Amino acid sequence: MSEKKTRKKEGMFKITLRRLLKNKLATAGGIIFLIFLLAAIFAPLIAPYDYAEQDLYNTLAGPSLAHLCGTDEVGRDILSRLIYGGRYSIRIGILSVVLAAGIGVPLGAAAGFYGGRLDNVLMRFMDIFQAIPNLMLAIALSATLGAGVNNCILALGITSMPAFARMTRASILNVRGMEYVEAARSTNSRDFRIIVKHVLPNAMAPLLVQATMGVATAILNAASLSFIGLGVQPPLPEWGAMLSTGRTYIRDCWHMCVFPGLTIFLTVMSLNLFGDGLRDALDPRMKN
Repeated sequence: MSEKKTRKKEGMFKITLRRLLKNKLATAGGIIFLIFLLAAIFAPLIAPYDYAEQDLYNTLAGPSLAHLCGTDEVGRDILSRLIYGGRYSIRIGILSVVLAAGIGVPLGAAAGFYGGRLDNVLMRFMDIFQAIPNLMLAIALSATLGAGVNNCILALGITSMPAFARMTRASILNVRGMEYVEAARSTNSRDFRIIVKHVLPNAMAPLLVQATMGVATAILNAASLSFIGLGVQPPLPEWGAMLSTGRTYIRDCWHMCVFPGLTIFLTVMSLNLFGDGLRDALDPRMKN
């Protein structure tokens, strides 16, 4: 009896965290991403060289004790550029998801809560966006707005917005008829208060999972945009741009492609593993 009472007193955060820690793959994914995030934040302290420092006497050098991941075509240390590059890749991934959620969640909440004509108009608007593949739409927007970090965030945020709108709408449709919502309406609470205080908090679980997976997708798409020259521009380091530069030397200097590609792979994989574990922790029935 005392154990059951203790569990009842536990908050949702503690319960979710306990379930998440039991999932070894999700824990490993979270730790790997945290390492990349901390490395990006403390890049000036961790990186052995400045990302723009050139050593023209040591160009295209393979991995060594002086340069653990080798150097590029102008003698810049690849490891240092990978560490600094995390600042741009992870920043684009996180901020584009924040922008997508900031636009998509209110639209989805309005569509799901009010329904009717508003729902029909908003969802048809989302259909127009989703009729175009995300990456193609991001390429079109980046080409129109111009290359750069901020424009890349804007392009990826707009393309990810329909997923958040539809997820929010679906979650709210499941809870808007619940008794606690009817009780809030009976007390003459404003619709905005009902949505913010009663409906959205009970629809947050799938949105958190969507956000985690969305960051991974955004990092991959940002690398794709930079790979074709529409993302972060030189001399700023970015994983996709480094991969694009390295393909020219792939036959003789494998390290210029392998290390940026491996960094993208590990970051995206870690987020996907963490997102899967978070989904199971928030809703254990999904695991079955």
